[in-house]
Amino acid sequence: AAAGAKAKGTVTVADDKSATEDIAKGLAAGTTYDVYVVTETKGSKGVYSAVHPKVTVTTHKSAPKLSGTSAKAADGSSTAMALSYQVAEAGEVHYVVLGADDAVPEDGAAVKTATGAKAKGSFTAKNVAKLETVEIKEGLAAGSAYAVYVVTETTGSKGVFGPVSPKAAANMHAEAPKIGASTASPTDGTATAFALTCQVESTGQLHYAVFLAGSPAPKDGAAVKAAAGAKAKGTVEVKEANKAETVDIKSGLETG
Repeated sequence: AAAGAKAKGTVTVADDKSATEDIAKGLAAGTTYDVYVVTETKGSKGVYSAVHPKVTVTTHKSAPKLSGTSAKAADGSSTAMALSYQVAEAGEVHYVVLGADDAVPEDGAAVKTATGAKAKGSFTAKNVAKLETVEIKEGLAAGSAYAVYVVTETTGSKGVFGPVSPKAAANMHAEAPKIGASTASPTDGTATAFALTCQVESTGQLHYAVFLAGSPAPKDGAAVKAAAGAKAKGTVEVKEANKAETVDIKSGLETG
């Protein structure tokens, strides 16, 4: 009769065979149950074995609640993005990066499998109730638009997923504009100024740093922008593509 049972059922077992039954109704997530089993002679209408010692089992927890998902181009890179998320409990997190107009993954398994993904990944989230950020560095192209989807999974469950997050849109930074011909010439009528002329292939920002001749060259763009030890420095907004931009540099220069 199984009075008060959370679940019950009957299985017909062939001779000398083991039986496996998936019990899928009446149970709650993350709950511990005692299971009792008894056999009955077929057709006897009540010839039972002794009750087998209980088996105790705990169902998997529901997947951790996910919130705060967002994605954006990573600072200082044209081929990386920053993905932010927050989980209510520790668990597994899976993400998939698709083209901006690709179909939405239908469920957590589709996110984890990530068929056709531009990038994908999984990791264990341990910090709870706190907004965390991971950087995605592979498979992305400069200037491209992407859609990112995230899902959580209960650790060890092999498929207990939460709902798929809403789409997080991310537009990657374009590559920095290329610099064409550049010249510098002293300004007429003054001993402490010169004109810098550069041609840039597209709109953007142009940073310059002026050092005494023979000084070590800046190692990268960030060093030019910071211009540590420079005699003069500045930033110009390039508003037209493939047009020569001329900057009059007047401050910080010495005669001779």
